[in-house]
Amino acid sequence: MAGNNFFDSLSGGFHQQKAENQIALSPHLSVSAENGLSLFLLADLYWIYSWTETDSDDLEAEMANAYLEYQSDQISLNLGIQTFRFGRGYIMDSNEPGLAVHYQPARTLTFSIEAAQIMETSPILYTNVDYRIGFLESFSIFGAWYQDRDNRI
Repeated sequence: MAGNNFFDSLSGGFHQQKAENQIALSPHLSVSAENGLSLFLLADLYWIYSWTETDSDDLEAEMANAYLEYQSDQISLNLGIQTFRFGRGYIMDSNEPGLAVHYQPARTLTFSIEAAQIMETSPILYTNVDYRIGFLESFSIFGAWYQDRDNRI
């Protein structure tokens, strides 16, 4: 049971206070071919049971991830609805449609560029360079560009 303050997508605010149970299931399917291509599908199913008689139960389903991946020794390319964690999740952590390219020329060095469409029509471009210095030591630098076409920020 949870007394919560979660995001209400209808009003766009964090103001719902309800005592309820939530059950979530996330089944996934992954299909891989020998040529480095893979398909990944992930669905989220939520059942919300309210403890008050005035509220009705709610069952929701959404396709959280649906993307095609190509992977070779040095390059990884993902296209479709996928999880983007810009700035290690501090800028954004969400499942959005987009493209992600990761290039690893050496074991200690990775270059990434990711482009996504967030909210409804707003584009974001993110680039990152990771250098692994040693065990539990790394240096990262990133940059991001965002255009607010939805007037939400």
